[in-house]
Amino acid sequence: MSTHPLIESLRPPVDTILDTIAEAEARYCLGEATTFEPAKIHAAWPDVFGPDTVTALRAAGIADGSGRPFVGLVLQALMEAETTPLRTRIAEREKTVTVTDGNGGRIDLARARRLAATAPDVGVPRDTLHDLYDREIAPLWLESEQRRLTVVKAAGYRDLIDYADRVQRHDLGRLEREARAFLDSTRARYESIRRPRFAAGSFTVAQLIGAARTTFVDPVDLATCLPLLRLLVSELGLEFAPRIRLDLEARPGKVPGAYCLPVRVPDDIVVAVSPGGGVGDCRPLFHEVGHALHFAYTCAELPVDGRRMGDEGLVEGWGVVTENMFLHPGWLNRSFPAGTAAALGNDTAQRLLIVTRAQCVRLLFAVDAARRPADPAELRSRYDQLMAEHLAARPGPIEYLDVLCGDFVSATRLRSWEFGTSIAGLLAHEIGPEWPGDPQAGRWLVEHWRVGVSHTAAEAIDRWVAPPLSLDAVAENLTDSMITP
Repeated sequence: MSTHPLIESLRPPVDTILDTIAEAEARYCLGEATTFEPAKIHAAWPDVFGPDTVTALRAAGIADGSGRPFVGLVLQALMEAETTPLRTRIAEREKTVTVTDGNGGRIDLARARRLAATAPDVGVPRDTLHDLYDREIAPLWLESEQRRLTVVKAAGYRDLIDYADRVQRHDLGRLEREARAFLDSTRARYESIRRPRFAAGSFTVAQLIGAARTTFVDPVDLATCLPLLRLLVSELGLEFAPRIRLDLEARPGKVPGAYCLPVRVPDDIVVAVSPGGGVGDCRPLFHEVGHALHFAYTCAELPVDGRRMGDEGLVEGWGVVTENMFLHPGWLNRSFPAGTAAALGNDTAQRLLIVTRAQCVRLLFAVDAARRPADPAELRSRYDQLMAEHLAARPGPIEYLDVLCGDFVSATRLRSWEFGTSIAGLLAHEIGPEWPGDPQAGRWLVEHWRVGVSHTAAEAIDRWVAPPLSLDAVAENLTDSMITP
């Protein structure tokens, strides 16, 4: 790791700041606090979270090298500071502007949007809702995006794409090409899922996932999958305690969903699930445990930038490695009765195929919107067209605005699936196809988890001579797990 004096001076305060933020986030997510406001923590450290920090890193010639994690951290904080007031105004405006619902009553836009997502027949007509958002809300979203652009330009980056490639290491040009190829190669398989369930344009992606969901003969829920997860970890020669805590109870105030909270890396990691029932709890649990194991086995002697400031594609990719047990035929067959094992692999592959295609569409739109800014109606039209062309679906309510201001989250998702697929391929080659039950695989994982986030996903794949990052490999892995229609 770098010993540059500027990096050395930044590490102690950043270590304290990130631990403070992580602890505050954990308390909020677990229902122990009612708010989580990282911007206030950032504001208490103006010497770190200011433009001068980025200027100094660039002047030292390390902004594109060892200083990159610090540049990313500071710029994210600056963008958050610039856009938080706008997000507050957006929330206020959504509650102020009202519309007539399907029963003739007046409801605010925030409630109308939720109704449109869950019960469109009793909500507000889609065109009415979109027109109102385009007029009343979208300008604030676009101003938020413009402020983010102003921050990155002031820091010396050409635009948001340049920032995403040089700081977040996305390589958007490559991902754009891979996304188009993935959409082409998986179209026929996707259509075999869609056609029996929906006519073109009559559904959202969430509705298709719900309609394609499998009903299993045998139980597939936390009660059945938690022992299987514990067994997998044990067979790999790994352990949860004392560093990893599981919080799997439903309770008031706890944030919904599944998430990993690295409170202190590597000594205190929490995996939390707010259970909703069924397989929807299980795959996310395995994913978050992948993160937890990565953090828990990270070398404690690494500096903060090697422990918790790395490439999100790599971080998310370790979660994919464990989540993809639900695509691994050997693990499925020894964990579930034969019929359920095949059905679970098929269900997982179908869901991921739909989700990956949707993320490819989101990526294409986000990159295009960054290159060719336009007014809300034009941007919405472009997004609707991409959804129709590649998914034959209609977008969720105001979905294009979420994608537009999503900081290229779709790129992180796609890169994580590439990384997870590549690592599984490497383990199968070096250890054998049944690596999930082999302690040798566990030793390999521990060795490579020790480096924390010292490498990007692409650097790690190159160093470990793993199969190249490729959405083609993701497509092949999904297709192999699907039952022929």
